[in-house]
Amino acid sequence: MRRLHVLVVAVAFAFASAAGPGRALTLLTEENPPFNYVENGKLTGLVTGLVVDAMKRANVPYTMEVLPWNRAYIRAQAEKDAKAAKEAAS
Repeated sequence: MRRLHVLVVAVAFAFASAAGPGRALTLLTEENPPFNYVENGKLTGLVTGLVVDAMKRANVPYTMEVLPWNRAYIRAQAEKDAKAAKEAAS
């Protein structure tokens, strides 16, 4: 679990550098319990907690949205900033 946490923090830094200073990232996810799911109107889960912690540690402004996987994938492919973040992370 520690290695996953380190990886999530590293990816957060990569995404933050791709987004540029002061720009908020929009993180897209899907319902996938127990990793990410909506409970009482709030996104929660094992990986959601890691991502929230990583974004706080990296001091990166962000929002998280829950979408069906296919809609999130299409949106990420279409948005210019998402493409830059994918390149920065690879």
